[in-house]
Amino acid sequence: MRSLEGSGQAGINRVWWDLRDEPSPGIVFRTKPLYADWVDLGDDRTRSGGQGLSMLMPPGTYTVTLEVDGEQSQSQELRVTTGTGQDGVRWAPKLAEELRYLAGAIMNGDFPPTDQAGEVQRLLNGEVAEYRAQVDELFEGEVAEFNRRLLASNLSPLISDG
Repeated sequence: MRSLEGSGQAGINRVWWDLRDEPSPGIVFRTKPLYADWVDLGDDRTRSGGQGLSMLMPPGTYTVTLEVDGEQSQSQELRVTTGTGQDGVRWAPKLAEELRYLAGAIMNGDFPPTDQAGEVQRLLNGEVAEYRAQVDELFEGEVAEFNRRLLASNLSPLISDG
């Protein structure tokens, strides 16, 4: 699945899992970019092609295991469910990419946008408004209540204005 390294320091430490599996090895190109002969490939004749890819894990039950000095110290089950938060993780980037594609198609055209492009824009703008309303509701409701509880316990809020 995925292994995460902590700081290894004594005391309370936090590790964050972004619900993704182990990233694949990074992409390595062995050629210069087209029309960019000036790019130096270095002694090993390679250049980076970007970070490795990792997939968002599906809903299910996972086991989180804490290891200290290479020995299992504690395990606990973690249940990941679908919900607006995970749907936002999965679909918001897709929506952003659709908007970028539409904008590129319209900017590079020799003619005004088609009726179909206008309809797609209206639909995508509706989805953006829906996501924005969900985010606003989350911040005004659950996050605000959580911050009130943190402040009542003399702790800093989760999200600050400063």
